[in-house]
Amino acid sequence: MIPKRIIARLDVKGEFLVKGIQLEGIRKIGDPLQFAQTYYDAGVDEVVIVDVVASLYSREHLYNLISYITNKLRVPVTVIGGIKTLQEANAVFRSGADKIGINSEATRNIDLLTKISEIYGAQAVVSSIEAKYDKEKSNWFLFTESGRNNSKISINEWFSKIEDIEIGEVFVTSVDSDGLKKGPDVSLMQTARNLTPLPMIYSGGISSLLDAEEALKTGIDGLAIGSALHYKTIEISSLKKHLSDQGFSIRIEENK
Repeated sequence: MIPKRIIARLDVKGEFLVKGIQLEGIRKIGDPLQFAQTYYDAGVDEVVIVDVVASLYSREHLYNLISYITNKLRVPVTVIGGIKTLQEANAVFRSGADKIGINSEATRNIDLLTKISEIYGAQAVVSSIEAKYDKEKSNWFLFTESGRNNSKISINEWFSKIEDIEIGEVFVTSVDSDGLKKGPDVSLMQTARNLTPLPMIYSGGISSLLDAEEALKTGIDGLAIGSALHYKTIEISSLKKHLSDQGFSIRIEENK
C-alpha cells in the first residue's frame, strides 16, 4: 500500500513565508528556509512551495529556496505559482524542483501541461486547482490568480479536460477553507475524488488530527498543511502517529 503523504505547504512572497485567509490578506510569518528545515527534521514527506505573488517579484528568492531544500533537505519539492511559459518551467526544474503545479495559465493554455509533460514526464506535472463553491449553481469552480478570479470552469469540466493529458497528480485547494483552520471541505474532496483516478493532494482548513483523519477517509493521497504547522496547532510526528494508529499507511521513519 502506498503511504499517505504529509506535505508542508509554504506560501512565499519574495523572501518571506506568508499565510492568508481564503488566499487573501497575506501576512508575513518568517523565513521559509527555517520553517522548511523544521518540518524536515519533524519527518515531513514533501514540501510544496506556492509563490503567491510570482508575477510581481523577482524569482531569485524562489530559486534559492528550491535549491536549498532539494540539496540540503532532500525531500520532493513541488512548486506552484506564476509559471506561464515553458522557459519559466525550465528555470524552476533547473533549480531542483521535482514537480511543477500550474493553475491560472493552465485554464488559458492547457497545452502547457502537455508540453511540460512531454519533456519532463507525467510525474513532474501537477494540475493545481483552487476551487470555490458557487451556491447558486451548486458546483465548484476553478479560481485563478491566487483565488481572485473565477475562470467560469467547473470542477467537472476541468477534470474532463485533463483526463487525456499525461499528468502525475492534482493538487486541490479549497479557497473557502484556506487559512480558516475550521476543518477541511470534505464535500469538495469527495466530489473531486469521484471525478478522477489521479493521485490527489488536498489543502485547506486542516487544523487538527481529526481533520486530517476525516480528509484521508475520502480517499485522497496526501494532505498539504500550512497554517496548522506554522502556528504549531499540529505537530507532524503526532499527526503521523495518530494516522498510523487509525490504520492509514504512513511513513514514520525520520528524514536523514
